[in-house]
This record gives sequence, C-alpha cells and structure tokens, in this order.
Amino acid sequence: SARVEPETVTMPVTQTDADAPAKAINTAPDFTVRDADGADVRLSAQFGKPVIVNFFASWCGPCRSELPAFDAAYAAYGDRVTFMMVDLADGYNGETEDVGKAFIADNGYTFPVCFDTDGSAANAYAVTSIPVTVLIDANGNVLRQQIGALTDAQLTAFLETLTAGEAQ
Repeated sequence: SARVEPETVTMPVTQTDADAPAKAINTAPDFTVRDADGADVRLSAQFGKPVIVNFFASWCGPCRSELPAFDAAYAAYGDRVTFMMVDLADGYNGETEDVGKAFIADNGYTFPVCFDTDGSAANAYAVTSIPVTVLIDANGNVLRQQIGALTDAQLTAFLETLTAGEAQ
C-alpha cells in the first residue's frame, strides 16, 4: 500500500484577531486533548515557544522504541520546547487513558502525556499510522511531519532545528 509521508502540511490561514501576529500559510491545525489530571490542553495555547507533538500508543512497537529518546530529549530541551506526547487512548487495541498512564509510570517516563480519547487530535493531523512526530515553530507553523519511529540522532536534529532561532 502506498504511504504518503509529508514534510509539511499546508493549511489555509484565517486571521480573526487583528492584534495577533501574522502566521505563515502552514499554520498548525489546532486540537484539544486531556492531560493526566483531566484538564484540557489546547495545542494553540502552547504557541510562543516551539512545540514537538508525538502521537503514540503503548501497544505500538515502533512507538515504544523511540519513547526513551523522547524522555531524554524532554530532560535536555523541555525548558525550550513544549513536548506534547499524545497517547491515542481511543480504545483501539485496548489503549485507554488508564492503560497509557500505567505504561508511562511503569517505564518511568517524565515527559508530560496527553490523551486523545476521541481521535480528534489524530484526525487533525491525518494520523493513520503511528508513531507520528510533528515539529511546530513558536508561531504555530508546521515545519515537518514525520511518520515512523525516530532515531536518537533524528530527534536531536529535529530539536536543534526547533531551537535554532533562539539566539536571533
């Protein structure tokens, strides 16, 4: 089966707030997920610093292989980049919020995890295969969407790309 692996996602821009900063054409589709405490977390509320979004599930082997690198990256870059680790806890393959929370706790991961219980976040990024990692700049523009597990080197390169503009 053919699989499309987009580098960027192009979306039309609608500017409703005259005081809001101008955004490039590939503005990141917004979504809302729940954090571990049940509070809503909205992607667009994270803009202002770069965001890395990772869609995963505990049953996914490639996801499991890259999560230790994400945990190390969160420790190294978490002050400069917002990590949105999104567990697809929609019941598929038995993945629920409780299963995801237990998996994170059992592995000692420290990155913050959000739960997409209705599939709306996955739908916003047309996620049909996981893991998927999305790089979003501080202004809310999608820089890259990567399908498949990242190596430590790829993840580091992505984070360096996201933080490259800090000194400017």
